[in-house]
Amino acid sequence: MHTDRARARLLQLRKNACYGLPMETGVFWDLGWVSDTQIRSGLTSASGYRTEARIIAHIAEVEERKLHAKDGSSSLFEYCVKKLGLSESEAFHRLTAARIARRFPIVFSLIESRRVHLTAVCLLRDYLTPENHLELLAEASNKTKLQVQELLARRFPRPDVASYVRKLPPVADHEARPDATRIATPTPALKVGEAGTISARATGEHLAHAEPPMLAPASPPPAPARATVEPTSEARYRIQLNASSALKEKLELFQALVSHSMPNGDVAAVLERALDLALEQVQRQRFAKTDKPRSPRKPGGIKLRSRGSHREHIPNAVQREVATRDGFRCTYVSEGGCRCSARAFLQIHHEQPWARGGAPVLENLRLLCAVHNRLLAERDFGSAHVAERLAARRGRDARATNAEAVAANVGRVSRGTMALPGSE
Repeated sequence: MHTDRARARLLQLRKNACYGLPMETGVFWDLGWVSDTQIRSGLTSASGYRTEARIIAHIAEVEERKLHAKDGSSSLFEYCVKKLGLSESEAFHRLTAARIARRFPIVFSLIESRRVHLTAVCLLRDYLTPENHLELLAEASNKTKLQVQELLARRFPRPDVASYVRKLPPVADHEARPDATRIATPTPALKVGEAGTISARATGEHLAHAEPPMLAPASPPPAPARATVEPTSEARYRIQLNASSALKEKLELFQALVSHSMPNGDVAAVLERALDLALEQVQRQRFAKTDKPRSPRKPGGIKLRSRGSHREHIPNAVQREVATRDGFRCTYVSEGGCRCSARAFLQIHHEQPWARGGAPVLENLRLLCAVHNRLLAERDFGSAHVAERLAARRGRDARATNAEAVAANVGRVSRGTMALPGSE
């Protein structure tokens, strides 16, 4: 027995040694032989964050001893970027965390135990005091960036920002002169109906930094900016986005159409009204939602489907019940009890697969996102079969698209709007 234990211990040590081989061997990223449990354990272990916490502690000590100045750097930020090889963002987050942790040493242990991430520490920077830091850090533990922002908005609310429309600087100027760098200064606020893009402006402490000067890059043009969603107080948010002139015209038209019921024309209220109407229409299309539902027909017995049979339509009443019961959210739950939070790309899944006789009844149906619907399909039919069916579907879609393009070209030729090759 002692021999078996020694052999098992030696095997475990060898596995651990192989799992921790240095990067030069090229083995540490070859994880095909590692079990699912080991993969999860490797991601959730505190070793990486323990290293992170120690790096931050070293950065704090470098600043305390002024080692960055002795090594020829004019600032600790420059030292982190040039000497340590960190990016500007990495340097900012670690430098900020180091300075806060010097004031409140508990931050070191919170980062080490993965209870607080660096982004959360930076968000809390201006709000931590000797009196509230324990309570605030405890409340911010194990929260996402948005959740921390919502926490701060609830604890330290800011006034609502004014809704207005502002026209963005034209893009054609710097595209025509790629060697020139132009500074675009913000224009004054405009009312809806004059010109511009829907936007919101930070107030109070953020006014000075809400619209910094923007350097227009040369080529290529920048990618479209993502919309900004920032909580300002409990249940209140600042939303800023870039929109086309067509969207602005639609907003103005809708604003005019609802002016009798919404005479003040508040942009936020108008958009909420438009979204209410759009949600009602989309839910009606997607899940057959209606104010006057008909009673569902009783399904017949379970039938075995042949390979060439067509999928039976799920009754509208059943679709409505499934969507309402599942809360318009993916219902996949992991072994650890974590439910998927996805609301996009939802699909109705048959617990007993339709191809194996599963009936389109409420008890056999559930909402899943596309990722988990495919995961369960691979569980039921195998990944190779699912990949084959998806490839066949993409091939049919491509052929249908090509056929439509050919038909359109034929129509253009018949109308004389498209010249045939060699006709000139």
